[in-house]
Amino acid sequence: PGGRCEPPAAGTAPPAYSLDGLVRTGLGRNPGLAQAAFAVDEARGRAVQAGLYPNPVFQNLGDEISDRTGPGGIWSQTVTQEVVTADKLGLSRAAAGREADQAVLDLRTRRYQLLGDIRSAYFDLLAVQRRIDILEERVERAERAGQARRRGQR
Repeated sequence: PGGRCEPPAAGTAPPAYSLDGLVRTGLGRNPGLAQAAFAVDEARGRAVQAGLYPNPVFQNLGDEISDRTGPGGIWSQTVTQEVVTADKLGLSRAAAGREADQAVLDLRTRRYQLLGDIRSAYFDLLAVQRRIDILEERVERAERAGQARRRGQR
């Protein structure tokens, strides 16, 4: 009891689940929430990357095959760097930040949906359990009334 959510052993009564325990288990084990949390991390990483200046590109080109100049061949190296102007990095960062915000909202939506589903199912279970208890009481009363009637007929 008290929050542990393990299946009952064979031949034993089912354990009493607490709402807090079910919520903790649901939040901790739901693969959809884990996937949404990874999407948030990914979107935040893209947002950081979107604001960074592009890396320089280094190229080393050479030709040794059929080269008349000898075994060294002809080699050339170039370094290029993209120049970003007009605050394009800021715009990219802002757009990626909105995507990260959307991923956070998706995570929260999934979390609240899960919490609502768990609570709804829990209270449905409590209502069904209460109905079972009432029906068992009625069956007991009917059996006692039947026994009393049979004793009175003897």
